[in-house]
Amino acid sequence: ITETLKHTTLAAVVAAVAWPTSLLKVSSLIDNSWSVAVNRANLCGEELAIVLMNREKTFGKRPVTLYGNSLGALAIFVCLLEIAKHERSGDSMHGHLGIVDNVYFERACISRPAKEWEMVRRVVAGRLVNAYSTKDWVLSFLYRGSGTIANVAGLSPVQVYGVENVDVSDEETRLHYPFHNE
Repeated sequence: ITETLKHTTLAAVVAAVAWPTSLLKVSSLIDNSWSVAVNRANLCGEELAIVLMNREKTFGKRPVTLYGNSLGALAIFVCLLEIAKHERSGDSMHGHLGIVDNVYFERACISRPAKEWEMVRRVVAGRLVNAYSTKDWVLSFLYRGSGTIANVAGLSPVQVYGVENVDVSDEETRLHYPFHNE
């Protein structure tokens, strides 16, 4: 049909519609819900870093414990990475050390190199815990679709000194999929 339309007076209309149609197909890959959510988690993490570094104005000098599940874990990771980058850029870390006492990640949507995990670890004064599940098929599916299945913190242990890894594979099946055994 498209070949026939190319040779008629509707050729200009077909040409005008063909370009937007192909753009729509590509945009669904680029701007799918998952990539939009990841982008927003990154932005949220940057904003959280600003709030924590200016904590005296908001909640005093008390340290905080952060808990993040899924994309919330990514936001916290980006936050901690931003705080660590201030150290590298020459800003004094003395005002930022001790901001974060403990961090708990559960089914974290984090696929970052070990070097970044080491930077994050230096910012956390207490425990940095990664609760992962090898049976989280949703997280596995999302990362496989984006082409980055290797080293996802929510699916496997993080091999960085100071990161505590807890395998919750059996508990996750029981807690999140109660109908599974019925």
